[in-house]
This record gives sequence, C-alpha cells and structure tokens, in this order.
Amino acid sequence: MITQCLLEYEEHLRLQRNLSEHTIRAYLGDITALFVHSAELGITSVDQLTLAAIRSWLASQQSKGGARTTIARRAVAVRTFTAWAT
Repeated sequence: MITQCLLEYEEHLRLQRNLSEHTIRAYLGDITALFVHSAELGITSVDQLTLAAIRSWLASQQSKGGARTTIARRAVAVRTFTAWAT
C-alpha cells in the first residue's frame, strides 16, 4: 500500500507540480525515510501516520546531525505529501 502510494505521489510531483528530477528524487527519499522510521514505531500505512511520528522522525534527523536546510526540505516534503494524501 505504501509503495503504491509513493508511486502515485511521484506521478503527482512529476505531472501536476512539474518539479525537477532532483527535487522529486529528494522528496521521495525523504518520504521513504519517514516510512522506515514510522515502521519502527509500528506504523504500517499512510492512514496511521501521525504528527507525533513526523515530529519524532524530524527530531531523529536533527539528533543525527542533519543540516538545518536538509531538515527544512524534509519538513516541506512531508507537508506536501500529507496535503496530497488527504
């Protein structure tokens, strides 16, 4: 289910938002990383994704030494994904 959702989101980014390949690759990587983290929290579907899980993931990125600009981009990627998914 998550894989299919990511494929549809990629199509949305490519066709509707007309984003560059680099941006699409970055956003998909960010969302994939979010779902890897979420799976560790027991979240197995897009519907189960919570604000707490997103904040936990972003905090873990910061604690791992992620650059502010990278974390900001990841937050934007999540925001656009969740807006699209709802």
